[in-house]
Amino acid sequence: MKSRWGCQARGRVLRPSVGHSLCNDGGLGGTVGFARNEAGVGAHGRLALYYELDGGLSCFCNGHYLLGMASMLERLRDAMNSHDATKMASLFADTYQSSQPLHPARGFSGYAQVLKNWTSVFEGVPDFNADLVAFSVDGAIEWGEWDWRGQHADGSPFAMRGVTILLAREGLVAEMRLYVEPVDVDSNDIDDAVRELYRPPSARSD
Repeated sequence: MKSRWGCQARGRVLRPSVGHSLCNDGGLGGTVGFARNEAGVGAHGRLALYYELDGGLSCFCNGHYLLGMASMLERLRDAMNSHDATKMASLFADTYQSSQPLHPARGFSGYAQVLKNWTSVFEGVPDFNADLVAFSVDGAIEWGEWDWRGQHADGSPFAMRGVTILLAREGLVAEMRLYVEPVDVDSNDIDDAVRELYRPPSARSD
């Protein structure tokens, strides 16, 4: 449905926060405003265009993020650190496509699998902590370097690092490629790694 403020929203339109006017049909030229998210609104308790995450408000209007709002990666980081699988999954589109090029069999699609995955993550690593080491935003494409750490439920250390590349569409993650792997603290040094990975003829003759 289309609200009288000119933005598309799933489900009913919520009242704007006090002191804020809502986006108008001018998109980026409009005044920034917000409506608060509530459980039961839209497909997963969310509006398509207005969000409130961890007390921070952001807005997506007429196909554009408004200046000064959090990146998709920053919103993902905050959701990860909330340890709330439902909040995490609410940032993904129903038709989300996930791929792990280093592990082709791990690809999947859909919101439901995201919810299942992150429920297991937070159960297995109760103190899961996500650090967004660096990121870059180029329109709808966002690149991020991650450092994930914590302790498994059995007390053993957990650590993964790597990069994700996502495509955002209508304020949600539509596609993502993940290159995040466990940190191997007991790996061989660089000389051994080069010999193992590239198998140069000189190494075979040694």
